[in-house]
Amino acid sequence: MDDIELEEGRTAPTTATSNGHSNGGYRASTLGRIRDELSTALRVEATTELSAGANGCTPNGGSNGTSNGPSIPPICGTRGAAIVIKDAKKSYPLQSGIVLDGFNMTVPEGTIYSLLGASGCGKTTVLSCVVGRRRLNAGTVRVLGLPPGTPRSGMPGPTIGYMPQELSLYGGFTVAETLKYFGWVAGLPSDVVRERTTKLLSFLEIPTEDRLVRDLSGGQQRRVSLAVTLLHRPPVVILDEPTVGVDPVLRQNIWDLLLRMTREGNTTVVITTHYIEEARQADTIGLMRQGILLAEDRPDRLLARYACQTMEEVFLKLSLRQQRALVQAQAAAPVTVGALPVPDSPDAAREDAPEPVVDSKDVLTVVDDPSLLQCKPVYLQNQNNTWACLWKNFTYMKRNPVPVIFVIILPIIQCGLFGMTVGRDPDDLRLAVVNDDVQCFPAMGGAVEGSVGFPGYPANCTTKTLRHLSCRMLDLIDDDRISIEQFSSVPLALEAVRAGKAWGALHFPANYSRFLAARHVWGRYASDKALNHSEISVWMDMSNQYIGHMLQASLSLSVLRFTRDIQEGCHWNTRATPIPVSIMEPVYGQLEPSFQDFCLPGMIVTTVFFMALLVTVGSILEEKRDGLMARSLSAGVTVHEVLASHVIVQMILMVISMIIVLVMLLCVFQLTNQGPLFWVIALCFLQGLCGMSLGFFISCLCDSDMAATYMGVGAFFPLIFLSGMLWPVEGMHVLLRSVGWALPLTLATSSLRSIMGRGWSIAQPAVYLGFVSTAVWIGIFMCITLITIRVQKRIS
Repeated sequence: MDDIELEEGRTAPTTATSNGHSNGGYRASTLGRIRDELSTALRVEATTELSAGANGCTPNGGSNGTSNGPSIPPICGTRGAAIVIKDAKKSYPLQSGIVLDGFNMTVPEGTIYSLLGASGCGKTTVLSCVVGRRRLNAGTVRVLGLPPGTPRSGMPGPTIGYMPQELSLYGGFTVAETLKYFGWVAGLPSDVVRERTTKLLSFLEIPTEDRLVRDLSGGQQRRVSLAVTLLHRPPVVILDEPTVGVDPVLRQNIWDLLLRMTREGNTTVVITTHYIEEARQADTIGLMRQGILLAEDRPDRLLARYACQTMEEVFLKLSLRQQRALVQAQAAAPVTVGALPVPDSPDAAREDAPEPVVDSKDVLTVVDDPSLLQCKPVYLQNQNNTWACLWKNFTYMKRNPVPVIFVIILPIIQCGLFGMTVGRDPDDLRLAVVNDDVQCFPAMGGAVEGSVGFPGYPANCTTKTLRHLSCRMLDLIDDDRISIEQFSSVPLALEAVRAGKAWGALHFPANYSRFLAARHVWGRYASDKALNHSEISVWMDMSNQYIGHMLQASLSLSVLRFTRDIQEGCHWNTRATPIPVSIMEPVYGQLEPSFQDFCLPGMIVTTVFFMALLVTVGSILEEKRDGLMARSLSAGVTVHEVLASHVIVQMILMVISMIIVLVMLLCVFQLTNQGPLFWVIALCFLQGLCGMSLGFFISCLCDSDMAATYMGVGAFFPLIFLSGMLWPVEGMHVLLRSVGWALPLTLATSSLRSIMGRGWSIAQPAVYLGFVSTAVWIGIFMCITLITIRVQKRIS
């Protein structure tokens, strides 16, 4: 095939009609006529028909000069079998029924073999087994003498050019980019790819190489797919419905090209088509139904044998025979169901008329002997497709910038929301106050005006001189977060709390200042009445735990400050009455810790982890949905090369995301980091790889975005809740605690918290266990991904 040059602008006659039949359908009159013919004697007719065309090999195997193809020398003599399938059996574990049941097929080298059959009969399964993408449950397949998938066979790979029934190309690539990628995968130099691209585009009438594939019409997209198949000129070409939606003139040109490839380049072509009459241009036709090959022969011999005018009639006759044989087999009749059932009735015997004796020079003898083959498998030594896959991935990112924008914008939004919402103390919390002690407000319902309205402490503090202590107490409450609102009675204040207008109610009893002074002055000698009337009554709304506890803590601190204020104002010993506990400077952290600092490590870990997961799942599923990954694997790209190329691209995106997260949280919001930045970056990098590995696993299990979304969301919440990001792991249930420590994010979050909050290095067990756990999970995810791929390959 290397010597074949495409002739630009060459046309051929249009395809002949098929006697009024629609493509793939049958008229009622035809069905009735065929059923009538089943009861006629066909032996004489078959002999006469075959004799009329037996004077020599008619061009392309056609009969009586009715073929539409060009005048090309006939295929006669002895040839080796390029493709041999014997006793093939195939079924899918998750589907009922048998796809292939003892299927046999022999394709001579340098010929066109047209495999015809209804949708669902197993044609695509046969082709995928020949290409090497699927394995048989039983039987053998050999292509150019070697089983597909064996070392140095080039299958899947450049030995076979495979055009699937679907487009299986990425619509965001231009025509030139598509051919460049598959040319590189086939081991072609760039200049050869450009040269052949120009010729193929001209011959196949593809408008321009700069058009995106998705902007082409359906027929033009099919032609681009065909160009990809023929680009590297393989010795075996597998075409699944190549002429669907193609102009009749161009369709005939394609057939002319295939015929010249077989005659001049000794290429073997296997083609499926639903244009049944079009298949008459093939050298051999195989008629397939329900996983069995009904017949396999030259078109003219099939028409003569069954005395039919069209291949549709031949196919219908054989289908009726097979159906009758199946019915008889179910009725325990002595019938063998195979390629051609053994006749057991007079009608069947008449249909199976023996073939006339033909001239030996008109016979093509096919020998299953690899030594007779002129073409050998194409094996590219030291071929590495990782760089081609990398180029494909970067080109995909250029054509589809959404993932890159997603990687940049989403971390900024997440970190911005985290810095401005999480860990900040609530403010403007309303507190209803009922003061029966003294009037210290400008008016009922007004706000506290600092220390206005009451004098300073007297020189001699006694129960008679200390006044307005309730106002002093309210003045010391943190008014940045608490807004005080005056009420005239306790029931009204409680009603405000019940209505959700206040978070709590405070009541200062009558003579509160005098009794509190007595409590301080008399100490343990104070009366019960003084003790009872010197207490503030507080009613809290604890429906919000955080706000309720924060108000309680704020009031408690206000009481301590108030007590110290009295002691300092009266020149008393300030160490006499407070709680006898001295809180020293903390060993790690701050005296007043921030909830932001607690959540920060978990926020960094989860953001990097799930960003890597989402981008990986999205890119791989996009490639699977377009069919580009399956076609790349059929072209010779290995799973390891696909994974390696995605790992490199996702690592770049992951580093960008990680830098954005760290800059936003540590520089913009200036959150606490006491440890070495190197270990923070190293742990984040490993967590990104871990999320990427989980993304590979989810992509292998799922074929749709919806299924991947379910799995991603199903993994998100357990990992968040059990990682210790929102709440300490020590506060979980004992059973969940034991499970949580084994998850990918838990030890990593604890490790990062020790680095950032305590300043520890990797020498500490609490730190290096996070690194070890992350590395182990990366290995686990990658192993189960590879195992899943192998299992899927075995059962496919």
